[in-house]
Amino acid sequence: MSKPYLTGRWAIFQTRASAEVLGYIINGVGQSTTPGAPPFQISDGALFAPDGKRLGHLAPLGDSWAVNLGDHEVGHVLRAMPG
Repeated sequence: MSKPYLTGRWAIFQTRASAEVLGYIINGVGQSTTPGAPPFQISDGALFAPDGKRLGHLAPLGDSWAVNLGDHEVGHVLRAMPG
C-alpha cells in the first residue's frame, strides 16, 4: 500500500473536526508545534504520540489519513498541507 504521508507536509489533528494543529509530519519525520517538545512519530504505518504511546495504524480517509480505531471509529487525522 502506498504511504503518501511519508512524503510532503502533513498536519496532525485530534479529530476530523479539529482545527488546532497538534504537530507535523514533514517527509516522514515528526515536528512539534512547540520548540523543544517531542514530536509525533510514524513507524511501520502507525502514529505515535509525543510521549511514545502508540495511537494506532493509519488508514486512508478521503484525501486524509486517520488512525483507525476500528468499528468505524477514527482517532487522530493527518491532512496534507499545501506547498
